[in-house]
Amino acid sequence: MMALLNADLISENTFSFYMAPYGKDSSLDFGKPRVDRMRDVEELRWIDLNEDFFWSAYSGGFAIDTLDNGWSWGSIRGQDDTIVDNSMYAMFDTGAS
Repeated sequence: MMALLNADLISENTFSFYMAPYGKDSSLDFGKPRVDRMRDVEELRWIDLNEDFFWSAYSGGFAIDTLDNGWSWGSIRGQDDTIVDNSMYAMFDTGAS
């Protein structure tokens, strides 16, 4: 990311995911998010990343499209060992099926 920014190939040190329905092409965009692909720009959420080898952050849960299908960390067995301040270390992976 820093090399792209330093070479003036992107305008800001951000990346965003475009997650399409199954069978359609999803993508990862470097630089300023593409609002033309968003359903509603007001739904954009910023995530502070860790300084890490992976794209990682502390996450409080996960949902796609609506919170009705979301999942929170409260249901993890042994959560007292893995949950800190209601968050869990999570890596973002765009290559796994």
